[in-house]
This record gives sequence, C-alpha cells and structure tokens, in this order.
Amino acid sequence: LRISGQSAEALPVWDASLALGQRHFPNAYSGMINCHNNIASCLDDLGRHDEALVIRREVYDIMLDWLGISNGDTIGNGCNLAISLALQGLYDEAIPLLNELLPVARRSLGLNHDFTLNVGSNLAESLSNNPKRMSDAHSNSHQSVPQCQEACFLIPDTDDDVVEALGLMQDVTLRRQQVFGQAHPGTVTAERLLSVIQVKLMYPIV
Repeated sequence: LRISGQSAEALPVWDASLALGQRHFPNAYSGMINCHNNIASCLDDLGRHDEALVIRREVYDIMLDWLGISNGDTIGNGCNLAISLALQGLYDEAIPLLNELLPVARRSLGLNHDFTLNVGSNLAESLSNNPKRMSDAHSNSHQSVPQCQEACFLIPDTDDDVVEALGLMQDVTLRRQQVFGQAHPGTVTAERLLSVIQVKLMYPIV
C-alpha cells in the first residue's frame, strides 16, 4: 500500500501487524523492528514527523542494545534516525550521530557499502542545510521577552561545513558511479545532491 502512495491506508495495517507480533511473538525482534520502521515511514509520508522521530529513537536504542553499533542494521537504523532528526531541524543531534556512524560504517561495512555511502550522503546534506539562529545584539539581555522576538533570521552554517559537505559528496558520488553505475537511483540522487551543494558554495546566502 505504501509503495503505491497509500500510506494512510498502510499505517493501520502495520499497527495491527505490530500488535499481533507483540502479542504472539514477543521475542521476534527482527519482525517488530520491521513493523516499527514501516510505521515510522508511513508517519513521515503523512507529515507526522514528530511521531516518526519518537519511533526512530526507540528503534535505534533497541538496535544498539541488541546488535551493537557496528552491525549493518544498526547503522541503517541510525541513518534513519538522523534523517528524522534533520526533518525536525534537529541538526545539533543529527550531525554528531552521523559523524559517529560514518567511521564505524567505513570500518565494519567497507567504504563502498550502500549503508556507508548513505551515511556519508546524509551527513553532507545535514552539514549543508544546518542553520544557525542569529539574533540582534540585544538577544542576550536579561529581559522577560523571548529571544529573537524583534530580529531573528536563519543563515546557513559556516562555509567550512559546506566545504566538508562537498568533499563528502564528491567521494560518495564517485564511489557510487564506480560501484553501482551511472543509472543506479542512488548514483542519480548523489549527483543531484552534489550539484546542490556546489551551488551553495558558489552562491552563499548572507
């Protein structure tokens, strides 16, 4: 159902599957993780990102306890969590998580593994999209009004972050081209993201 764009219809099906599994197969972790992930994906499709994030956090914690951080499924679920964090604008959590996962993925899965390249792509995207909240010169004053009430705007993070993102995406794109080929969907997505980051360096927002 979800593949055909019917996430609203798919969600109660996965909810029922999860409830059934928890009742009859409480130790079938793999099946329940799959249900949780599909529920989170449906919620994301429906714009309910805050609910999806709660599930992604729970799943990643379970995977860490169950299989450890070096396991491919743990890395994949950590990457999913980072995507959910980014969707909520929580780059201060997403970027450290991806920075932790990337060397682990490179070491345990290899430089050319799909999960490793996904972590690199998501780190590059988060670095290039990460905003910093700026306030006027009076934002630190001890007033009762909320900070940024009069003057507040978003600017991209430092150019150094975008440069780092560019280096990551150049590496990811080259590896995808060499390993998966030009026509692979992952390669096409990587090339598109690389172009976006290149434009950000050429035309920085000030």
